[in-house]
Amino acid sequence: MNKNTDPHPHSPKAILEELETLVEEAEQMATESGSPAGNGVESVRDRFAAMQDRFGQLYVSARNGLAAGARHTGRFVRTNPGQSLAIAAGVGVLLGVILGRRK
Repeated sequence: MNKNTDPHPHSPKAILEELETLVEEAEQMATESGSPAGNGVESVRDRFAAMQDRFGQLYVSARNGLAAGARHTGRFVRTNPGQSLAIAAGVGVLLGVILGRRK
């Protein structure tokens, strides 16, 4: 029942699709009356634990990527202060023009 078509098993889209599948299976087990759900519940628990691990890995990966980007940006600003100031001013002007047109 895995609807995952994403080639990256740890991508946010793949994890969300897996979570949706787990929720659907849990709802199906909850609505079935009279059938023993012992093995099904264990299966869902195991898959949920695996998803928690994947979310943790995704979080660590994202945090490390953001930290690396911040370090790179900091180095760029320290080595090129004039260019950094010009870029910041340009972005400010663009945002001012865009926001000014909305009103």
